[in-house]
Amino acid sequence: MTSLPVQYAAVPAESNRGQLPLDEPSESRTILSNSLSSQPGTTPVSSTKPPQEPASPSEAQHFHSIGRGYCAEIFSNPGTRQIYKRAHPPHDLQLWNDYIHHTAIYHTIHLHCPPPIDLLIPHPHTYISHSHFKWWTAHRPHWPLPSLREPTDLLQMELIPPLPSPVREALITQYCPPAQTAQARADPKNEHCLIRVYLGRRRSFTPRGEFSLRNFEADLTILEELQLDKTSHARAMATAFAIMHWNAKTDAADVEFVLGSPPSELHLSAAEIAALPPRTDIGTYLASKQKAAHLWLLDFNRCDTITLDAAGLAKAVRAFWDNDPYYPRPVPEENGDEGLWRGFEEAYLAQSARSADEHVKGLGLPKMFIERVVEEARRRGEVGSGPPSGPPRGAGTGEEGVVGNPAGGRRGRGGRRRGGFEGVLERLNLDDLR
Repeated sequence: MTSLPVQYAAVPAESNRGQLPLDEPSESRTILSNSLSSQPGTTPVSSTKPPQEPASPSEAQHFHSIGRGYCAEIFSNPGTRQIYKRAHPPHDLQLWNDYIHHTAIYHTIHLHCPPPIDLLIPHPHTYISHSHFKWWTAHRPHWPLPSLREPTDLLQMELIPPLPSPVREALITQYCPPAQTAQARADPKNEHCLIRVYLGRRRSFTPRGEFSLRNFEADLTILEELQLDKTSHARAMATAFAIMHWNAKTDAADVEFVLGSPPSELHLSAAEIAALPPRTDIGTYLASKQKAAHLWLLDFNRCDTITLDAAGLAKAVRAFWDNDPYYPRPVPEENGDEGLWRGFEEAYLAQSARSADEHVKGLGLPKMFIERVVEEARRRGEVGSGPPSGPPRGAGTGEEGVVGNPAGGRRGRGGRRRGGFEGVLERLNLDDLR
């Protein structure tokens, strides 16, 4: 396996394009602020390519590689709104695990989320086994390389539409080192642009390596530069987290939250329709809720089932800290990020109160989860100093980065620090649950 390019969180203003400093208005910043806003009703920035209607497999061109992860490579099917997640042997079982938890979380969140929630999940269509002779016979010619035509397991799922070309151009203009802008604009890989939302880190570094828009990392510094609503993203993450924990019964390990374009169609749940006034024009209503960029939840291959007790709580707390820094960190009241953590905490506990069963609520597991996260933050020294600063830890993650060693899991993910965590587990006193 080859190592992936360094993922970028930002470039300091003095390293930027040599035009306007970051504390003054610029066209690129305006485009990004408007296009990535979480407010509904924002007119989407149009792409240079019109949307394509679905094509039958026989009419499709070669599948295109649009990302590479720890256990799989991602291929788009041109002319359709679907992708194939192709397992890297011997990680077929991780792909199956992805399918199981993706399907459970997809349906559970749709069942329990109160409208509106600023979060989308790609639809998991089906699982295609390497032994599906008929499918592989029909689709083998569409794989771009002979080495890819050997049957393996596939997860077929909905495509998360990449951000449109004006947004990609603005990201390059605003954050790419000047010496790399021409290369970044010419690189077709940068057409597959999703933005990771990192609410648990600030930048204080100059990135090195090749600039890439695949899984561009927007931390708190960038979100504030662009005046984006951090709290709505924090609350959406927390709501999803509560449902994944206490309804889907999963630790939510290594899930990812990214900004991508909206789906071609938005749909209303039965609960959302019931909350509308009678005879509401659905098309007009959906148009008013459409945004240029949506927060998407993805990547479930490392999720694990939890029990609704102290052991399950410990797994959920460990997964929170083992992941990349998507989630806000507990901070003191005098820190400007305190409100972000409070928003996360409030949304997590509110959703748990709505959808968790009486057993979970009777044991107080949701509140204990928040307490244990704060306790671990205090042990790490992050309470009192705010979110950590510095470069991404790891060479990329999820759908893009090949990370760590395939035999023993991933290292360097989001400041993963296993040493000392046992102390937190010891403090999960079983007496607390009686």
